[in-house]
Amino acid sequence: MKNECSICHQSDSSLMRDIGWPNRVCRICNAKAVTETGETPNWDSMDDCGDNPVFIDGIKCWRRYRFGGYVTMRDSYDCVSEEAFYDKLATEGLIGSPSGKRALQELKMVDTMKESYRNLKEKYQARKAYPPDFRGTDYKKGGLVIVGQDGGITTKSIVRKVLMLDDEDSSLYKYVSQHILSPLNLTVDQIIALNLVNLSFNTSLARIAKWESIPFDDLVNGLAELSYDDFKEKLSKYKPKYVITLGQPVFQFLQRKAGVTFHPIREVFATGIEIVLDNDPLICLPCVHMRTYNVNRKVYKDQDNRLRKWALNQRL
Repeated sequence: MKNECSICHQSDSSLMRDIGWPNRVCRICNAKAVTETGETPNWDSMDDCGDNPVFIDGIKCWRRYRFGGYVTMRDSYDCVSEEAFYDKLATEGLIGSPSGKRALQELKMVDTMKESYRNLKEKYQARKAYPPDFRGTDYKKGGLVIVGQDGGITTKSIVRKVLMLDDEDSSLYKYVSQHILSPLNLTVDQIIALNLVNLSFNTSLARIAKWESIPFDDLVNGLAELSYDDFKEKLSKYKPKYVITLGQPVFQFLQRKAGVTFHPIREVFATGIEIVLDNDPLICLPCVHMRTYNVNRKVYKDQDNRLRKWALNQRL
C-alpha cells in the first residue's frame, strides 16, 4: 500500500504526501526515533539538516531533510552513510522519480546552497519582513490568503503593504480586486496578503538572477526555503482555508512542499487544487501575476470566468 508504514505496517494517510520515497515511516513510529546514543534527534528546519541515521525500535532509518520538514525511510541495507543509502536506492531503482534524483544531487550541495543565498541577502542588502502583510479588516480565520512572491525593491518606499493592497490607485490593487477577488465575490477587506519570500532587496529578483547566473525559479525556491519558517508561522496564525498563489514560482514551491504532482500553471490556473502543508489541508487556487495576465491575455483570458465558476461551485 502506498500509505503503509515500513516499520509497523499500519496505514497512515500522511504518507500519501511522500509517495516518491520508498520504505517511509509513519508519524507514530517517527515519534519513537532516537540517535545512535539514544537521544532525541536534532532537527534544524531553517537549514534543512538534522541527525542521521536515526533508530526506531532498533531499526536503522535515514531522514531526508527538505523544505522545513523531513521524510524518514527504513534502511533495509544497513548502509554506512546517507550517501550510500541513496546510492543503494538508486541502484535498486527505488528513487527514479525527480524528487529522488534531486536528493542524490543535492546531498553534497545543500550547505553550499544555503551559504550562497545568505551571501546574496547580504550583497543585495536584503530587508526582512518588508513590506508588512496586508490584513483586511473583515478577514476571518478559515478565509482566503493571497501569497505573493517577494517584497520587491526596498528603495521603492511607495510599497507600504504586500501587493500594495492599501493603495486603491495602484495597478496591483486594481488587478487583484477586479480580476481575482471580484469573481470570487470578495473584497480586499476580507483577505490577507503575504509574501512567500519574506524579504525585499535593493534590486529586483530578476536582475539578481541575471547578474548571478542563477535560474529565476531556483533563486525564488532557494530564498523561499530561507523564509519558510516565517511563512509556516503566518499560515498557522491566519489559518486560511483557501490560498491563492500569484505566479508560477510560488505555485511551484507550494506544490513541491505539499508533495503533490507538479502542474504547470497554464494547465490549472484558477482551478482549486487540494494540498496539505504540515498536516494542514488547504485549497490552492493558482493565478497568474498581473504582468503575465496582461501580456498573455489569449492564454489567461478565462481566469476571471474560471474563478467565478469555481466560487459558484464552492458557494462562496
